Amino acid sequence: MANPTSSPWRWTRRLAEAMPAGLLLASTLGHAAEPPPLPVAHADGWQAGGHAAAANMAVYLEVSLNQTPYGAPHPFELRDGRLYASVATLRAIGFVLDGRDDGESLAPDSLPGVAVRYDASVQRVAIDAPLSLLSLATARLNTPGADIPVASASPGLLLNYDVYASADDRGDNTTAFAELRAFGLGGGVLSQTAVTRSYKTQGDPRRTDSVRLDSSWRWSKPESMFSVTVGDVISGQLDWTRPLRLGGVRIGRDFGLQPYRITTPLPTLLGEVAVPSAVDLYVNGIRQYSGEVAPGPFQLATIPGITGAGNAQLVVTDAFGRTRTLDFPFYAAQQLLAKGLSDWSLSVGLAREDYAVRSFSYGNEPLLSGDLRYGVSDRFTVEAHGEGGDGVVNAGAGGVWLLGRAGVVSASLAHGRDGGDSGWL
Repeated sequence: MANPTSSPWRWTRRLAEAMPAGLLLASTLGHAAEPPPLPVAHADGWQAGGHAAAANMAVYLEVSLNQTPYGAPHPFELRDGRLYASVATLRAIGFVLDGRDDGESLAPDSLPGVAVRYDASVQRVAIDAPLSLLSLATARLNTPGADIPVASASPGLLLNYDVYASADDRGDNTTAFAELRAFGLGGGVLSQTAVTRSYKTQGDPRRTDSVRLDSSWRWSKPESMFSVTVGDVISGQLDWTRPLRLGGVRIGRDFGLQPYRITTPLPTLLGEVAVPSAVDLYVNGIRQYSGEVAPGPFQLATIPGITGAGNAQLVVTDAFGRTRTLDFPFYAAQQLLAKGLSDWSLSVGLAREDYAVRSFSYGNEPLLSGDLRYGVSDRFTVEAHGEGGDGVVNAGAGGVWLLGRAGVVSASLAHGRDGGDSGWL
């Protein structure tokens, strides 16, 4: 009997391990055929199927599934030169095996399309199986990071200003805008803005005046994108509503607290590979991602910031150098919110009047305004708005739909009443 570690066996085994296990690439458009099973090595002292002729014994083997190592050794049993394993062990490796008991024992190579190579010298078994028999976790590639940086602040003051001056034969004008901010006080920011102007026209004396613009205190919670503003505020608004300047309180979500967060749906490609592969993503001809993926299904997101129609190209190169390419047209819309993401605000206060003309001019009747946007799915975002006060009441609802590559459609319907008058929008 020849030694299994002799030169002919080593070359035979290397040849078997070098044969392609196949690549399966899928998208929302369809799936490719399953890869063919790997050929089996033969050598003196080894039976067909790559199993050693030996007495029945329990063995713990390192497992490689579709050319990918699978961690700690798993229990197998060698019976008359053929490997057997419990259903529980095979499920732990990644097989589906519906309708079978965990304690049942079976030979992996008895399953359709499964090839097994057992190397007794290193106590290792290599199993190659069609993806249809496996239940592997979906690898998520190029997804935005979930880590939220912890914000910190120290007490301090900031003075921001702009100065503008002009002169001609009719006179001169000098205007200064200033903003004073005090931060780190109770976790909030106190802000005050004002405008000072000095001007002179021909034949008139020089005039100088100052106007207070906005005074507010703002408290934020970056991890939940929640903020509270007290003082002079601007209510939220939708594409089909108007904002209100109020002296009061505004609470709501502020995506600016997490500028790294992607709020719009990202075009996503879905696929599967049967062996370890390299994945490259090109968007409009420019490479945006390059990485590795283990056997099984994967999900690859495109980059943010794309608006309108585009084309993504996915290039997958397997462990044997074979390349597959998939073109994926898409349409990205900034008007949509990602599924499950909401944006809302609620404002209450007195209307600000004569803004930038008088420093303290407010209405007498309280006003209330609220807005809501919610991503029902990556293709549909619902919107709602309501406001009332000082005899005026109006409310409405709307939505934004993504129609594939045809574009985005938005619609809204609102009804308002002012005293005895009413109307629709």
